[in-house]
Amino acid sequence: MDERVPLIKRDNSSLQQKKNSHKSEYTKAKLSLFVMINYFAIEFAGLTQPQYIYSYLENALESNNTSVDIHNNISSHHQNNCFNKSSSSADESREQASSWTWYISLAEYGVAFPVLFYIGPLTDRIGRKPLLLYNTVMVFISFVLKTIVVYGRFPLQYYVAASAIEGLAGTPFAFNLINHAIIADTTTLGNDRSLMMMIYDALLGLGAICSNIGTGYLIQLLGFTYPYLVSSGLLLILPILIFCTLEETWKPPKDKSKTSVFKLPIKNFTLCFKRQHVSNKLGYFVANLFILLLVIFPYTSISSILTLFLLGEPFCWTSEHIGWYNAGVDFVKYIGGTTMLKIMHSCCVWLKDEIIIVFAMLSSIAYLILMGFSNNDWMVYGGKSKLFL
Repeated sequence: MDERVPLIKRDNSSLQQKKNSHKSEYTKAKLSLFVMINYFAIEFAGLTQPQYIYSYLENALESNNTSVDIHNNISSHHQNNCFNKSSSSADESREQASSWTWYISLAEYGVAFPVLFYIGPLTDRIGRKPLLLYNTVMVFISFVLKTIVVYGRFPLQYYVAASAIEGLAGTPFAFNLINHAIIADTTTLGNDRSLMMMIYDALLGLGAICSNIGTGYLIQLLGFTYPYLVSSGLLLILPILIFCTLEETWKPPKDKSKTSVFKLPIKNFTLCFKRQHVSNKLGYFVANLFILLLVIFPYTSISSILTLFLLGEPFCWTSEHIGWYNAGVDFVKYIGGTTMLKIMHSCCVWLKDEIIIVFAMLSSIAYLILMGFSNNDWMVYGGKSKLFL
């Protein structure tokens, strides 16, 4: 017997697997922190945006002076005048604010649309971390410029330009896309991945809920500039945390593709329609993409429109009221909806996913219809309850 050979051999593969498991858990914990910070910052300024635009235009219509006193809050000025204003004047303010909101969305998502085509393939080409840093840094620059525009009371055209820079980052859609790629890297297919996806959505909702409540009070106490300052500060911290703490979870293949970066989206798109890759499930895939578009389209635009709707008659809500309401909507949507989904999967095993999706769609339709016909606070609250499904 060779004395130099240890009696108990160390299982290096087992140790490496355990080490990788711990690393994955740390990565998921960091990701949870990142998503909370990001959505807290995005929603903090996002809720302020339509209220600032409405107040800016409201002041512009009342006088030729298009400036907005950043030290005046929306509640003290807006609520005192809301019921005293003529219906035509209020409608004109909301109509113009809605138009400017559309311009901002067009600048942001119009630029983001082609960017997202490249960010997806690039996550496998250069890795997750560099693109996550790119997204967060560009969003930070955009919010700094928005803060300057709001503080300096510059024309809204400058705000639209700042929103286009956020579009270059890929908007929060790119942030989610990259994070879901990281989740796929650090989880196994099945319950582990589904659980992490559920936790991700719940934390995303928690960040949105906290920001909605805080925004209303901050606007009331200090005005419109400070929510943007808070968002910019958090978005400065986020890329620093990612750079210092996040490890790359994707190792690009050694035999890198020679396809040009600019041709990647076209190659990936045409790959789906090549004969050797086409299966009988392609039709379902295309149909699901179309359904996803139909679902996302109303929900990306309704938030700002709903805020403008609630600012005018017959509601004349204050910034705090809107903040609490939006927090309730996010709670029902992210926390309540996720809980309901888990209950349906656990208790109603006979329910197929397709049936649950139909229930969810009917719930959303009921919510939007009821909101459209609302003429008092209770109808607005009732519409919110429909989101539980």
